[in-house]
Amino acid sequence: MFLFASKIKGFGLIDTLRKQLRDYFQSVFIPGTELEPAWLALREELLQLIVIGGAVLGALVLLPSAVLTVMEGEWGVAVLDFIFYEWILSLLLFRQYLSYKVRAYSMCLLVYLLGVMIFVQLGPLRPGLVYLFCFQVFATVLLGARAAVYAGLLNVLALTAIGVMLHLGMTDMAVPQDRPLFRWSVIGANFLLASTIVAAIIAAVGNGMNRALRMQKASAAIIKEKAEAQMRANQALEASEKQFAMALQGSLEGLWDWNLRTRSVAFSMDWKRMLGYSKFEIGNTMDEFLDRIHPEEQGRMIALFEGLKAEDGADSFERKCRMRLKNGEYNTFWVRGHVQRDDQGNMLRVLGSQTNLTQMNRAEAALKESEDNYRALVEQSLQGVAIFSLYPPEMIYVNPSLSRTLGYSPSELEKLTFDQLKQWVHPGDLHSLQSAVERLLARKPVPPLTEYRLKDRDGNLIWLEASSARIRYQGRDALLMTTLDVTQKKGAEQERANLEEKLRQFEKKQAFGEAAGGVVLDVSGYLGPIIERAESVEQSLPQGHPARRDLLAICNMARDAADLAIQVSEFHTQPKRESASVNVAEIVDEAVQAIRAEAQDDVIIKRLGSYRCGTVKGDQQSIRQMIYALCSRAWRSAAAEGGAVTLLLEEALIGQTDLPPDSLLNPGTYLRLYVSHAGKGKEPPIPLKVYNPLVFKDVPGMESHVDLLLIQSIVKRHQGEFQVSCNPNKGFNYYIVLPMEGAPEETRRVLDIGALPAGNERVLLVDDEKPILDMTRQTLERLGYQVTALASGSGAWEKFQESPGKFDIVITDYNMPGMTGDKLVRNLFGIRPQIPVIMCTGFSEKFSESLARELGIVEYVVKPVLMQEFAYTIRKVLDGPQDAPGSHQGGGYDRGMEKIVQGMVNGHSMAKI
Repeated sequence: MFLFASKIKGFGLIDTLRKQLRDYFQSVFIPGTELEPAWLALREELLQLIVIGGAVLGALVLLPSAVLTVMEGEWGVAVLDFIFYEWILSLLLFRQYLSYKVRAYSMCLLVYLLGVMIFVQLGPLRPGLVYLFCFQVFATVLLGARAAVYAGLLNVLALTAIGVMLHLGMTDMAVPQDRPLFRWSVIGANFLLASTIVAAIIAAVGNGMNRALRMQKASAAIIKEKAEAQMRANQALEASEKQFAMALQGSLEGLWDWNLRTRSVAFSMDWKRMLGYSKFEIGNTMDEFLDRIHPEEQGRMIALFEGLKAEDGADSFERKCRMRLKNGEYNTFWVRGHVQRDDQGNMLRVLGSQTNLTQMNRAEAALKESEDNYRALVEQSLQGVAIFSLYPPEMIYVNPSLSRTLGYSPSELEKLTFDQLKQWVHPGDLHSLQSAVERLLARKPVPPLTEYRLKDRDGNLIWLEASSARIRYQGRDALLMTTLDVTQKKGAEQERANLEEKLRQFEKKQAFGEAAGGVVLDVSGYLGPIIERAESVEQSLPQGHPARRDLLAICNMARDAADLAIQVSEFHTQPKRESASVNVAEIVDEAVQAIRAEAQDDVIIKRLGSYRCGTVKGDQQSIRQMIYALCSRAWRSAAAEGGAVTLLLEEALIGQTDLPPDSLLNPGTYLRLYVSHAGKGKEPPIPLKVYNPLVFKDVPGMESHVDLLLIQSIVKRHQGEFQVSCNPNKGFNYYIVLPMEGAPEETRRVLDIGALPAGNERVLLVDDEKPILDMTRQTLERLGYQVTALASGSGAWEKFQESPGKFDIVITDYNMPGMTGDKLVRNLFGIRPQIPVIMCTGFSEKFSESLARELGIVEYVVKPVLMQEFAYTIRKVLDGPQDAPGSHQGGGYDRGMEKIVQGMVNGHSMAKI
């Protein structure tokens, strides 16, 4: 029909009809966009309704089907009805397991097959056409227009097949025999026309509903978008109005609106309040404004308003004038206005605002005065004040008090970064400072007062009591810190503690002296008769009598006991004696000769070190008594256990960095005397640097400690230090340090750490004594080295295994529990043979130069190690040999002497000296 209509070009009606039909069929049968969810849901409900209807009504169909089967013997119809009913029930029961398309296609196919089978079994005049009609309708409703076309083609195919069968006589269906094919063609054509029209209508309705739903969805989206836009606009308008109202309140502006049509003026509440009036005290006329202008300026303001009324008048104005307040005072105001005109240029309204310049000037003056007062308080305050910016992290203000405390000018402290500030903070307080800053950054509370130790410009340690708070300063987040110098307070507290300790010690000594006085009296009472009777008996015996020698020994021991009693008494009384220059080297030589004469061949006596040392200012008798007592004690211990006694005397220049924190010595030049004896020793309960009889009372060989008390008393009286150490199975070591007298001025200077050779190499430091480990680490870090400190050989070995190339040098102790120093060195060389190693060894440890060569150790030092010697030894290992200034005079005995001492102590040179 379309082809025929397209060939008739002269008929406009036919052409229009052709286009409309084409557009209609395209809109119906050509698929467009996807179906809307609402239309899909409606089709799902229709499918479910059809299935449920089939299940309910199908049960009613089965009854007549059974009757028909019995009456006419049509068993095929009954079987088909039963199969199709079971099919419908399956679609209903298994809905959740089957997709929509599977169920829709199954339902359409079921209806189609049911209609065809009824045709075949019962003939064309039975309800087969009804099922085929339902088939096309269901396909259109459930599957769309395209499915309707396919359903119509299937109906054409079925009706054609039935017509051919009728024409050929292949069926005995009840159809009139007169021209059956023609009759069937008329029936089929009418059926197809009716079903096609219905399907087309249903398809059009479905597509129309889908388009309507889509348009409704789009319209809803547009409406929603417009509503949200309107809501956002309303919110923005409301926020803008609030901001405008806040701006007016904060701007100190008074507003007025003069309406010339109504001849009224609306004054804002701020304008009335600005003049000192309440809400209802001022009317709404222009006279309220003009009458309050100063008489000298009132005429000019009236002339201004008259000029504005002219057609060619200005559209805005600004004028300064004086206005009278309620209290009669005149203030200066800045008046501004804007004129609104109609199309003819006539003035309709004047919108004005005014600012009280007098109050503004007063506020500025008050603010400046307040700032000056606060600035004066901060500048003249005894407390230090600093403001530290967070972004960027730098100092932006320091008051003069804090500048004076630190020794810098304010300009030098400004722009100071936090990393630079941390270099001035004592390492023990650095964690506390960092923690406080982190809490302030996180807006968490911090302690109100915290004490920090810092170094001033001269390197002196100062105590600051500080409080911190987070503030806004010059538009930046900042930390406000107020400090108070409490260095003198800390010094006074320390002095008080020292005095209290001295008082306790004095009371102890006084009590001991009182007890010793009684002991001296008793001993003197016992020893006098013993000496007299022994001498009497010895003189009564003939010459050569064997008992005379024993009696003489009794007398000598009794006299020694009497001398000891006197010494105990002197220990308490400490009589004032005249100080003189004492040659300690001569006294040491005398003591060595005396011990050798007494010891004969039982004990080996080794005298090492310098034979010409400086003198000591003090009591020669006390120093002689001290040295003799110490040497005698070492000889007796060595003779009892079998071994040797070693004495080493040398000069040493000791700097501040060489002194432990608890030392009472001052930097300077000292004489150091080492006395040790090889034998068996028992580890004391705790390691002590100063002899304590309460600790050593249970140590074998230390039961009699009166002589050590005497030695300690004499050393303290000469401003020195006395130390005792005990190594298990190795014996005891005694160290005496006394200040020298008359040393050259150049040897008296204190070594500055800045003058020592420094570096930035990576150091692996190992020592099982925590205090020594911490002190050595801090010393090396101050010299610039990057130190990794570990307290055990096994821990150092594990750390080295993780990254052998991470370290430039290894410094390790020799005698450590678990993995010793030599074992650690062997393990290190097994991984990295060329790693430089420095071994630290004690005075009496079994370590020798041959063992060092065997291990491949570059250098080794003997404890206690002084700062200067240590610094030059490290640089010597890393850079090659170089002379350390003062290494022979100060900073410890030289390397050659050190090796000689170690060799002789360990038995490599056993000859007597």
